[in-house]
Amino acid sequence: MTTILVSIHIFLFSILSVSLLVKEPTVNTWLGNLFVFLVLFVYLRTYALHPCSILLSKESLVLKCAFSTKSFNYKYITYIKRGSMVGGIRRFGSNGIWGYIGIIDADKKYHTIFNNEKQIIELSYKNKVYLISCEQYKEVIEEVNKLITLQ
Repeated sequence: MTTILVSIHIFLFSILSVSLLVKEPTVNTWLGNLFVFLVLFVYLRTYALHPCSILLSKESLVLKCAFSTKSFNYKYITYIKRGSMVGGIRRFGSNGIWGYIGIIDADKKYHTIFNNEKQIIELSYKNKVYLISCEQYKEVIEEVNKLITLQ
């Protein structure tokens, strides 16, 4: 609920900024509006991609995000194990408000979609390495490893 209220406030602020742009189109006002729109875009994009839950079905591990889902079919998962925070260069993404979301170049290229760095699961799926998290990561790893061997 707080997220929705904050988003509404940011949206209203950006509308007011646009009205200022129309009334007095100065460079400073235009740059200020551009900055507000960029912040709003990054904020909403990270909210849309932040992970909410993990579901295990018979065919796949499903990562539910705020506005989308990512499905990992068991037959394409090469491995799943306890992961750890990786150091590297962030190519794209966010470290913070909604979790660690994006792409990190380290010893491998990591696709990060996790909230808690103490509960990271590392999985290899179709030649990509993903870092995800959940509160019951040990149980998820055990169950997925069982389901992988059955495939």
